[in-house]
Amino acid sequence: MSGIAKLTTLLGNSVKTIELYSTNSTLRSWVRENLARPGRVEVIEHCKAGPKSRANVNEVQHEGVFVPLPDSADIVLTKSALNSKTEWLAARLNALPAVIPEADSWLRDKVAKMDKLVIVGAEQAR
Repeated sequence: MSGIAKLTTLLGNSVKTIELYSTNSTLRSWVRENLARPGRVEVIEHCKAGPKSRANVNEVQHEGVFVPLPDSADIVLTKSALNSKTEWLAARLNALPAVIPEADSWLRDKVAKMDKLVIVGAEQAR
């Protein structure tokens, strides 16, 4: 456990985690910029392997076109309109589909209420 996590746990505020499975760089960037909070909300990105790791980004790189999906998720997130593939992926993962930026305040509320949130990018629909 990092020093920040220990400090926030001692103060009664646990560090929340967002596990993000996406190959869409603009979606990952939006989540980092709008939902991550240093010392409070940590984003762990599961993405495709690149030539080098990016500084200040907590990422797990995977080989291949798609990243391995979790068994279940909380949200399937897209930056465009919902479609049947997005809805199918959400149903498969027992998740709710959401469109950003329209769902911005709803997502912030979800992060505030949950200790861990699993988000899958809609582009992962096969």
